[in-house]
Amino acid sequence: MKIKMKSNIFKPALGLALLIGTTLHNPVLHATNEAGVKQGKASTDALLIGILDINRILNESKAAKALNTQMDSYRKTYQDEIRKHEQALRENEAKLVEEQKNLSPNDFEKKRKDFEKEVAELQKSVMAKDTGLKEAGQIAMEDIRKAVVDITQKIAREKGFKIVLPSSIPVYIDESNNVDITDRVLKGLDQKLPKVDVVVKIPGKKK
Repeated sequence: MKIKMKSNIFKPALGLALLIGTTLHNPVLHATNEAGVKQGKASTDALLIGILDINRILNESKAAKALNTQMDSYRKTYQDEIRKHEQALRENEAKLVEEQKNLSPNDFEKKRKDFEKEVAELQKSVMAKDTGLKEAGQIAMEDIRKAVVDITQKIAREKGFKIVLPSSIPVYIDESNNVDITDRVLKGLDQKLPKVDVVVKIPGKKK
């Protein structure tokens, strides 16, 4: 028997996956900038686009680092607890096999059911902790996402950007136009949200 916590309980990159969609469809970032563009006239200057490196935000921001550190700590604690329970179950299983020859069929069946109940309880505990940790990570990542969107909106309004795209999308960027706002967003995020707290609530666990 081998019971493990899921290896990828939380993937921070997924937490910001909706960031771009939210930003692109937010009317605040689709400013009109009518001073430079007349209605009905096509112009290459009409679409002002900013660039944001999401990976840098996830890897370098204080909040994301704090989130990952806390998640790793919870994972290690849970995995250590599960290993101890697994070891105890293996020992009980070996003991039960050894005792079988000295037990009546009814007594053995009772002990076998008790053992299976212990296994089921451990599996249930693993699933509950997995769910609790995943949900806590998602809540903390949502705080980061909201802060990033808010900061991005403010910078976009200031620079007149109508759209902010992730840096992984554009094929060509004219760096002389200073459209990459990652440094400013990263700095703003570190100031606005230097840390997030991961608060794990285990489903079904009484306080």
